[in-house]
Amino acid sequence: MGKEKDLSEKILEEYNDVFADIVNGIVFKGKPIIQPEDLQNTMLEAMYRSVGNGKIRSQERDVAKIWKKNGIKIALCGLENQTMVDKYMPLRIMGYEGLSYRDMLKNGSADVYPVMTLVLYFGDEHWQSPKSVKGIFADKPYLEEMDGYLNDVKANICEVAFLTEEEINNFQSDFKIVANFFASKRKDPDYVPDDKQIMGHVEDVLWLLSAVTGDNRYRDICYEKDFEEVHTMCDVAQRLEDRGRVSGLKEGIKEGIKEGRKEGIKEGGLIMLYRLASEGTITIDQAVNAALPYGVKNAEDFRKRAMLAGYNLK
Repeated sequence: MGKEKDLSEKILEEYNDVFADIVNGIVFKGKPIIQPEDLQNTMLEAMYRSVGNGKIRSQERDVAKIWKKNGIKIALCGLENQTMVDKYMPLRIMGYEGLSYRDMLKNGSADVYPVMTLVLYFGDEHWQSPKSVKGIFADKPYLEEMDGYLNDVKANICEVAFLTEEEINNFQSDFKIVANFFASKRKDPDYVPDDKQIMGHVEDVLWLLSAVTGDNRYRDICYEKDFEEVHTMCDVAQRLEDRGRVSGLKEGIKEGIKEGRKEGIKEGGLIMLYRLASEGTITIDQAVNAALPYGVKNAEDFRKRAMLAGYNLK
């Protein structure tokens, strides 16, 4: 399940139009500097030998692409998804970027280019942990004296749920819909999706929403027969509402049957007591005591009920 969740978060961002839009929206404030056709897939997994025991290990990024322009590699851009705060995120990024630079040098290429990592954080509370390597070691002794000799790497955290309306408008792709969803959901937990923007990758948006929120209703819409008619989050909201009505109706019917059975047992029990009392098999007092669980108050009440049911008691 964990692997499936990770993949669901990544697939939408793998599309070049979405990836370019995310970087443009965050780094270039909405300017369409990176075009989808400028992006080239690259290896997500890097191998390295562990210090100390010499074992071969691997480190894998969520999504990474090389940005090229006119055949020139401008930068390697990486995206990392987080639903929870990771105290050591800056160290992880240092590892990712360090391995990327190492691979450039290892290949003997003179074509060395910068590596940039953005962290998409979907939590509904602010990222309170350190956002730099030096910040992680802030409580260590002699840090002030060593400060000028320590290299630092910062984590570029984009708190998706805390983006302002202006910042959300920097995006144009399906990520704008995603950002608006989480920002609105944080402000109002009962938020009903009302975004009218047409989705380009409907299925992958819904899978991402399910993966991050843990609400599989979004994912389940993909399995409906007329799923192709879903184009906006307004359509999604309508599907959720319709599902709620059907579910409520089914529960109502189930409860009705249950209550009907209870009433049937109750009436059947009383009729048996009326008959036994009318035949003299049991006394009125015995019948009343047995009928108390069915709501009979006293002997007079029992006689009235029996008469209405067609039984005359002496």
